[in-house]
Amino acid sequence: EINDPLLHVQQFSYHLAKYKQALRAIVSLFHHLNRYYVVSVLCKDLSQELTKLFNEYISDNSQLFAALNTLGMRSFAIGPENLSNIIHQLYALNPEYAKRAPEVFSRFIPNAFGYTDESDIPALIQWTKELQEQFPLKGVSPGCEGSYLGYMQL
Repeated sequence: EINDPLLHVQQFSYHLAKYKQALRAIVSLFHHLNRYYVVSVLCKDLSQELTKLFNEYISDNSQLFAALNTLGMRSFAIGPENLSNIIHQLYALNPEYAKRAPEVFSRFIPNAFGYTDESDIPALIQWTKELQEQFPLKGVSPGCEGSYLGYMQL
């Protein structure tokens, strides 16, 4: 149960930023260990191993994705630039995360779910109509043909 999804996402964002800073410092500090032992003997990379641990213990969290879905449904619950940053960083950590919050990820990651198929067109038309009804432009009616900002009648 998430009491405050905004707080949960903000805390995750803070910890993600700290992780990114620490990762750069640790990898540069242990460069020689990584190069001569981890890569050559263990056949692994220190940066990738640390990222796996972060994913396993921090970011692969059902509460985080529930909070992202909740915030994604509320307009401007979190600033779009902040949400975009979090979504892009999560996608960079693991592209499979997009499947756990598809509606949020698809708004910020182009082609996260592949390309549009011809069979998807009716659903996209309906979705566009719903968006047009949800966010009408002031001073522009749906039938304006000559206006640059006029709605496209589908």
